Amino acid sequence: MSERLSQKELGTRLGVSSRQVHNLAEAGVVLRTVKNGRTSYLWPESMRRYIEHKIAAAAPADFAGARARKMAAEARLMEIELAKAEESVVSIEIHRDEVTRYAERLAGRVKAMPNVFANQIIGVADITEAAIRLEGIRDDLLRSLMAAVDEIEDASADEQ
Repeated sequence: MSERLSQKELGTRLGVSSRQVHNLAEAGVVLRTVKNGRTSYLWPESMRRYIEHKIAAAAPADFAGARARKMAAEARLMEIELAKAEESVVSIEIHRDEVTRYAERLAGRVKAMPNVFANQIIGVADITEAAIRLEGIRDDLLRSLMAAVDEIEDASADEQ
């Protein structure tokens, strides 16, 4: 059975101010009735509607959007797992090892260059001749580095 409460009594029961009860009534959240010129609020209907209002206010504003983003993220994770299963994704560790192999091989070639090309620089008479010889050395160095890359790629292909 419904009980009729004053604005102040309803505010006390709901734990809000009288002014807030008035605002809730204006918003249609709590049930306000007028009988014989006296305003009252119906209990427990007003409490039930107030609780529903609080629950609705606490729910995410864009629940459908949040759900769609969650589903998209889950789908992406599934795609990543599938790619791993199909071996089309390389793990960080494998990539790091491969890059390290390249770097070590190339560093070895570069470190050997002074010994390989020192005799071409000795006795250079002028800057123009030195520049011409250094261009040749540069080209030889680049060919050597590319050969090292080709060797590494061939070795990688043989491992697979």
